[in-house]
Amino acid sequence: MPQTSGFAKVGLAPHIYGIMQQTNAFTIREQVKLMPEYCFGCPPCLAQGKSYYITAGNDAKGTNFSGMLFRADEVSEAWNRCCCHPRHPWKMEFRQYIPMPGEIQGQSSEAQIFGQDMMSSWDQMSISKRTYMIKEAYMQQPVAFTAIRDGQQCVCCNSCACRKMLGCFACCECCLDGVTVVAGTTSEAEGHEIGLVPSTANAIGFSQVPFLGGPCTPTLHLSHEPFPTENVFGKIQGPTCFGGCSELCCDFEFPVSRFSSEDKIGDVARITKRRPRGGFAAMRELFSQNDIFTIEFTDKSLSPEDKALILGNQLLLDFMFFEGGENEMCGQT
Repeated sequence: MPQTSGFAKVGLAPHIYGIMQQTNAFTIREQVKLMPEYCFGCPPCLAQGKSYYITAGNDAKGTNFSGMLFRADEVSEAWNRCCCHPRHPWKMEFRQYIPMPGEIQGQSSEAQIFGQDMMSSWDQMSISKRTYMIKEAYMQQPVAFTAIRDGQQCVCCNSCACRKMLGCFACCECCLDGVTVVAGTTSEAEGHEIGLVPSTANAIGFSQVPFLGGPCTPTLHLSHEPFPTENVFGKIQGPTCFGGCSELCCDFEFPVSRFSSEDKIGDVARITKRRPRGGFAAMRELFSQNDIFTIEFTDKSLSPEDKALILGNQLLLDFMFFEGGENEMCGQT
Protein backbone atom coordinates (compact mmCIF):
# COMPACT_ATOMS: atom_id res chain seq x y z
CA MET A 1 0.00 0.00 0.00
CA PRO A 2 1.51 3.37 -0.93
CA GLN A 3 2.96 5.48 1.85
CA THR A 4 1.57 8.91 2.60
CA SER A 5 3.91 11.87 2.82
CA GLY A 6 4.60 14.06 5.81
CA PHE A 7 5.94 11.47 8.27
CA ALA A 8 9.19 9.55 8.04
CA LYS A 9 8.21 5.89 8.00
CA VAL A 10 10.80 3.28 8.97
CA GLY A 11 11.03 -0.37 8.03
CA LEU A 12 11.26 -3.73 9.75
CA ALA A 13 14.50 -5.62 10.21
CA PRO A 14 15.42 -7.49 6.98
CA HIS A 15 14.64 -11.02 8.24
CA ILE A 16 11.29 -9.90 9.74
CA TYR A 17 10.52 -8.02 6.53
CA GLY A 18 11.05 -11.23 4.56
CA ILE A 19 8.75 -13.26 6.83
CA MET A 20 5.96 -10.68 6.64
CA GLN A 21 6.35 -10.26 2.89
CA GLN A 22 5.92 -14.00 2.21
CA THR A 23 2.99 -14.52 4.58
CA ASN A 24 -0.52 -13.90 3.25
CA ALA A 25 -2.45 -15.19 6.28
CA PHE A 26 -1.97 -15.47 10.04
CA THR A 27 -3.63 -17.54 12.75
CA ILE A 28 -3.48 -15.97 16.20
CA ARG A 29 -4.19 -18.16 19.23
CA GLU A 30 -4.19 -16.73 22.73
CA GLN A 31 -2.26 -18.78 25.28
CA VAL A 32 -4.40 -20.09 28.15
CA LYS A 33 -3.21 -18.59 31.46
CA LEU A 34 -5.69 -19.43 34.21
CA MET A 35 -3.12 -19.30 37.01
CA PRO A 36 -2.27 -15.93 38.62
CA GLU A 37 1.16 -14.40 38.16
CA TYR A 38 1.70 -14.82 41.90
CA CYS A 39 -0.51 -15.55 44.91
CA PHE A 40 1.19 -13.50 47.57
CA GLY A 41 2.16 -9.98 46.70
CA CYS A 42 0.80 -6.57 45.97
CA PRO A 43 -1.55 -6.53 44.10
CA PRO A 44 -2.61 -10.04 45.23
CA CYS A 45 -3.45 -12.84 42.78
CA LEU A 46 -2.50 -10.72 39.79
CA ALA A 47 -3.48 -12.24 36.44
CA GLN A 48 -0.60 -13.07 34.12
CA GLY A 49 0.01 -10.84 31.13
CA LYS A 50 -1.40 -12.16 27.88
CA SER A 51 0.58 -14.05 25.26
CA TYR A 52 -0.33 -15.10 21.72
CA TYR A 53 0.93 -17.77 19.32
CA ILE A 54 1.10 -16.51 15.74
CA THR A 55 1.36 -19.03 12.92
CA ALA A 56 1.35 -18.77 9.14
CA GLY A 57 -1.81 -19.77 7.30
CA ASN A 58 -5.55 -19.61 7.84
CA ASP A 59 -6.30 -22.36 10.38
CA ALA A 60 -9.85 -22.05 11.72
CA LYS A 61 -9.15 -24.60 14.47
CA GLY A 62 -5.90 -22.91 15.54
CA THR A 63 -4.29 -26.26 16.37
CA ASN A 64 -1.54 -26.46 13.73
CA PHE A 65 1.71 -25.19 15.24
CA SER A 66 3.95 -26.31 12.36
CA GLY A 67 4.05 -22.82 10.84
CA MET A 68 4.79 -20.91 14.06
CA LEU A 69 6.30 -17.50 13.25
CA PHE A 70 5.99 -15.21 16.28
CA ARG A 71 4.97 -14.95 19.89
CA ALA A 72 3.43 -11.76 21.23
CA ASP A 73 3.83 -11.05 24.96
CA GLU A 74 2.14 -8.36 27.02
CA VAL A 75 4.24 -5.87 28.98
CA SER A 76 2.16 -3.76 31.36
CA GLU A 77 2.06 -2.24 34.84
CA ALA A 78 0.82 -4.58 37.58
CA TRP A 79 -1.70 -2.18 39.12
CA ASN A 80 -3.06 -1.13 35.71
CA ARG A 81 -3.56 -4.77 34.78
CA CYS A 82 -5.19 -5.45 38.15
CA CYS A 83 -7.59 -2.50 38.30
CA CYS A 84 -8.22 -1.45 34.70
CA HIS A 85 -8.28 -4.67 32.66
CA PRO A 86 -9.13 -4.88 29.78
CA ARG A 87 -8.79 -1.12 29.14
CA HIS A 88 -5.33 -0.74 30.62
CA PRO A 89 -2.27 0.55 28.72
CA TRP A 90 0.12 -2.09 27.43
CA LYS A 91 2.87 -3.02 25.03
CA MET A 92 2.77 -6.21 22.96
CA GLU A 93 6.26 -7.33 22.03
CA PHE A 94 6.43 -9.57 18.96
CA ARG A 95 9.43 -11.88 18.84
CA GLN A 96 10.34 -14.43 16.23
CA TYR A 97 9.41 -17.87 17.51
CA ILE A 98 12.13 -20.25 18.64
CA PRO A 99 11.18 -23.81 19.72
CA MET A 100 11.61 -24.46 23.44
CA PRO A 101 12.03 -27.85 25.17
CA GLY A 102 8.71 -29.59 25.74
CA GLU A 103 6.65 -27.31 23.50
CA ILE A 104 4.16 -28.79 21.05
CA GLN A 105 5.26 -28.89 17.43
CA GLY A 106 3.09 -29.53 14.39
CA GLN A 107 -0.59 -30.54 14.40
CA SER A 108 -2.04 -31.05 17.88
CA SER A 109 -5.38 -31.47 19.61
CA GLU A 110 -7.17 -28.86 21.72
CA ALA A 111 -6.60 -31.01 24.80
CA GLN A 112 -2.83 -31.24 24.20
CA ILE A 113 -2.50 -27.49 23.70
CA PHE A 114 -4.62 -26.75 26.77
CA GLY A 115 -2.49 -29.13 28.84
CA GLN A 116 0.73 -27.48 27.66
CA ASP A 117 -0.63 -24.01 28.40
CA MET A 118 -1.78 -25.00 31.89
CA MET A 119 1.58 -26.57 32.72
CA SER A 120 3.37 -23.46 31.47
CA SER A 121 0.99 -21.25 33.48
CA TRP A 122 1.65 -23.27 36.63
CA ASP A 123 5.41 -23.13 36.10
CA GLN A 124 5.25 -19.36 35.64
CA MET A 125 3.38 -18.94 38.92
CA SER A 126 5.68 -21.32 40.82
CA ILE A 127 8.80 -19.71 39.25
CA SER A 128 10.46 -23.04 38.54
CA LYS A 129 14.16 -22.88 37.67
CA ARG A 130 13.58 -24.58 34.31
CA THR A 131 10.86 -22.12 33.35
CA TYR A 132 13.02 -19.18 34.43
CA MET A 133 15.94 -20.37 32.27
CA ILE A 134 13.66 -20.97 29.25
CA LYS A 135 12.10 -17.53 29.64
CA GLU A 136 15.54 -15.90 29.92
CA ALA A 137 16.68 -17.65 26.74
CA TYR A 138 13.52 -16.60 24.92
CA MET A 139 13.81 -12.97 26.06
CA GLN A 140 17.26 -12.81 24.47
CA GLN A 141 15.51 -12.84 21.09
CA PRO A 142 15.32 -9.30 19.70
CA VAL A 143 11.87 -7.72 19.50
CA ALA A 144 10.66 -7.74 15.89
CA PHE A 145 8.03 -5.02 16.39
CA THR A 146 5.90 -3.62 19.21
CA ALA A 147 2.25 -2.57 19.47
CA ILE A 148 1.61 0.09 22.11
CA ARG A 149 -1.81 0.94 23.48
CA ASP A 150 -1.99 4.37 25.07
CA GLY A 151 -2.74 4.91 28.74
CA GLN A 152 -5.96 6.88 28.60
CA GLN A 153 -8.48 4.04 28.56
CA CYS A 154 -8.49 3.36 32.30
CA VAL A 155 -9.80 6.78 33.30
CA CYS A 156 -12.00 7.69 30.34
CA CYS A 157 -15.60 6.96 29.57
CA ASN A 158 -14.64 3.53 28.18
CA SER A 159 -15.14 2.41 31.78
CA CYS A 160 -18.77 3.47 32.00
CA ALA A 161 -21.72 1.17 31.41
CA CYS A 162 -22.69 2.47 27.97
CA ARG A 163 -19.18 1.89 26.60
CA LYS A 164 -19.12 -1.61 28.05
CA MET A 165 -22.31 -2.34 26.17
CA LEU A 166 -20.62 -1.16 22.95
CA GLY A 167 -23.61 1.04 22.24
CA CYS A 168 -22.13 4.52 22.74
CA PHE A 169 -20.07 6.59 20.32
CA ALA A 170 -16.62 7.94 21.22
CA CYS A 171 -17.51 11.50 22.13
CA CYS A 172 -14.25 12.87 23.55
CA GLU A 173 -10.55 12.58 22.79
CA CYS A 174 -9.70 10.36 25.77
CA CYS A 175 -12.13 7.71 24.47
CA LEU A 176 -10.38 7.34 21.12
CA ASP A 177 -8.74 3.95 21.62
CA GLY A 178 -5.89 2.91 19.33
CA VAL A 179 -2.36 1.54 19.01
CA THR A 180 1.01 2.70 17.76
CA VAL A 181 3.11 0.01 16.06
CA VAL A 182 6.87 0.52 15.96
CA ALA A 183 9.75 -1.44 14.45
CA GLY A 184 11.82 -3.13 17.14
CA THR A 185 11.46 -2.39 20.83
CA THR A 186 10.65 0.72 22.84
CA SER A 187 11.57 2.07 26.24
CA GLU A 188 9.61 4.50 28.37
CA ALA A 189 11.07 7.78 29.54
CA GLU A 190 11.83 7.89 33.25
CA GLY A 191 8.68 8.52 35.26
CA HIS A 192 6.28 7.39 32.51
CA GLU A 193 4.11 4.33 32.85
CA ILE A 194 4.20 1.65 30.17
CA GLY A 195 2.13 2.77 27.21
CA LEU A 196 1.16 6.10 28.76
CA VAL A 197 3.03 8.09 26.11
CA PRO A 198 3.16 5.96 22.93
CA SER A 199 6.49 6.26 21.14
CA THR A 200 6.56 7.62 17.59
CA ALA A 201 10.23 6.74 17.12
CA ASN A 202 10.64 3.98 14.51
CA ALA A 203 6.87 4.11 13.92
CA ILE A 204 5.35 1.72 11.39
CA GLY A 205 1.83 3.05 11.67
CA PHE A 206 -1.01 4.21 13.88
CA SER A 207 -4.67 3.41 14.52
CA GLN A 208 -7.45 5.21 16.33
CA VAL A 209 -11.18 5.03 16.87
CA PRO A 210 -12.67 7.92 14.85
CA PHE A 211 -14.37 10.80 16.66
CA LEU A 212 -18.07 9.93 17.17
CA GLY A 213 -17.34 6.43 15.95
CA GLY A 214 -18.70 3.26 17.50
CA PRO A 215 -22.49 3.18 17.98
CA CYS A 216 -23.42 0.69 15.23
CA THR A 217 -20.15 -0.28 13.57
CA PRO A 218 -16.98 -0.68 15.68
CA THR A 219 -14.34 1.20 13.66
CA LEU A 220 -10.59 1.85 13.72
CA HIS A 221 -8.81 4.12 11.27
CA LEU A 222 -5.29 3.28 10.06
CA SER A 223 -2.62 5.81 9.17
CA HIS A 224 1.10 6.10 8.55
CA GLU A 225 1.10 9.40 10.46
CA PRO A 226 0.30 10.15 14.11
CA PHE A 227 -3.27 11.14 14.87
CA PRO A 228 -4.85 13.63 14.45
CA THR A 229 -4.23 13.42 10.71
CA GLU A 230 -6.27 13.55 7.52
CA ASN A 231 -3.98 11.00 5.82
CA VAL A 232 -5.95 7.89 6.74
CA PHE A 233 -5.35 4.98 4.36
CA GLY A 234 -7.49 2.23 5.84
CA LYS A 235 -10.36 1.32 8.16
CA ILE A 236 -11.23 -1.73 10.25
CA GLN A 237 -14.96 -2.21 10.74
CA GLY A 238 -16.72 -4.78 12.87
CA PRO A 239 -20.21 -6.32 12.90
CA THR A 240 -23.12 -4.56 14.58
CA CYS A 241 -24.11 -7.60 16.63
CA PHE A 242 -21.70 -10.11 18.11
CA GLY A 243 -20.66 -11.70 21.39
CA GLY A 244 -22.59 -13.65 23.98
CA CYS A 245 -23.59 -17.25 23.29
CA SER A 246 -23.30 -16.55 19.55
CA GLU A 247 -19.52 -16.86 19.97
CA LEU A 248 -20.03 -20.60 20.37
CA CYS A 249 -21.53 -21.04 16.92
CA CYS A 250 -20.59 -18.04 14.74
CA ASP A 251 -17.47 -16.54 13.21
CA PHE A 252 -17.28 -12.74 13.36
CA GLU A 253 -15.53 -10.75 10.64
CA PHE A 254 -13.77 -7.40 10.95
CA PRO A 255 -13.02 -6.41 7.32
CA VAL A 256 -10.05 -4.11 6.67
CA SER A 257 -10.76 -1.80 3.73
CA ARG A 258 -9.16 1.12 1.99
CA PHE A 259 -10.42 4.37 3.43
CA SER A 260 -11.91 5.39 0.08
CA SER A 261 -13.66 2.03 -0.45
CA GLU A 262 -17.16 1.00 0.48
CA ASP A 263 -17.75 0.01 4.09
CA LYS A 264 -16.80 -3.55 5.07
CA ILE A 265 -15.69 -4.50 1.56
CA GLY A 266 -12.47 -6.02 2.94
CA ASP A 267 -10.24 -5.14 -0.01
CA VAL A 268 -7.15 -4.98 2.25
CA ALA A 269 -7.63 -7.86 4.71
CA ARG A 270 -10.16 -9.80 6.75
CA ILE A 271 -9.78 -10.33 10.48
CA THR A 272 -12.00 -13.16 11.74
CA LYS A 273 -12.77 -14.15 15.32
CA ARG A 274 -13.23 -17.92 14.99
CA ARG A 275 -15.92 -19.98 16.66
CA PRO A 276 -14.74 -23.10 18.52
CA ARG A 277 -14.40 -26.24 16.45
CA GLY A 278 -15.18 -29.29 18.60
CA GLY A 279 -16.33 -30.01 22.14
CA PHE A 280 -13.05 -29.25 23.95
CA ALA A 281 -12.72 -25.96 22.07
CA ALA A 282 -16.27 -25.07 23.13
CA MET A 283 -15.31 -25.69 26.77
CA ARG A 284 -12.31 -23.40 26.33
CA GLU A 285 -14.62 -20.73 24.92
CA LEU A 286 -17.07 -21.09 27.81
CA PHE A 287 -14.62 -21.05 30.70
CA SER A 288 -11.91 -18.71 29.46
CA GLN A 289 -11.46 -15.65 27.26
CA ASN A 290 -8.77 -17.28 25.14
CA ASP A 291 -9.82 -16.88 21.53
CA ILE A 292 -8.58 -17.78 18.06
CA PHE A 293 -8.37 -15.21 15.26
CA THR A 294 -7.27 -15.40 11.65
CA ILE A 295 -6.10 -12.64 9.32
CA GLU A 296 -6.22 -13.10 5.56
CA PHE A 297 -4.61 -10.39 3.46
CA THR A 298 -6.72 -9.87 0.34
CA ASP A 299 -4.46 -7.09 -1.00
CA LYS A 300 -1.40 -9.07 -2.12
CA SER A 301 0.59 -5.85 -2.66
CA LEU A 302 0.33 -4.90 1.02
CA SER A 303 3.68 -3.88 2.53
CA PRO A 304 5.17 -5.96 5.41
CA GLU A 305 4.94 -2.90 7.66
CA ASP A 306 1.21 -2.56 7.03
CA LYS A 307 0.74 -6.27 7.71
CA ALA A 308 2.45 -5.72 11.07
CA LEU A 309 0.13 -2.76 11.74
CA ILE A 310 -2.95 -4.88 11.03
CA LEU A 311 -1.59 -7.69 13.21
CA GLY A 312 -1.08 -5.25 16.09
CA ASN A 313 -4.64 -4.01 15.67
CA GLN A 314 -6.03 -7.54 15.82
CA LEU A 315 -4.73 -7.78 19.39
CA LEU A 316 -6.33 -4.42 20.16
CA LEU A 317 -9.67 -5.74 18.88
CA ASP A 318 -9.35 -8.71 21.22
CA PHE A 319 -8.93 -6.39 24.21
CA MET A 320 -11.65 -3.98 23.07
CA PHE A 321 -14.41 -6.48 22.32
CA PHE A 322 -13.59 -9.97 23.62
CA GLU A 323 -11.99 -9.42 27.04
CA GLY A 324 -14.77 -7.71 28.99
CA GLY A 325 -16.43 -10.63 30.78
CA GLU A 326 -20.20 -10.48 31.11
CA ASN A 327 -20.40 -6.86 29.97
CA GLU A 328 -18.62 -7.66 26.72
CA MET A 329 -20.75 -10.78 26.22
CA CYS A 330 -24.25 -9.73 27.16
CA GLY A 331 -24.40 -6.03 28.01
CA GLN A 332 -25.53 -5.06 31.49
CA THR A 333 -25.14 -7.51 34.34
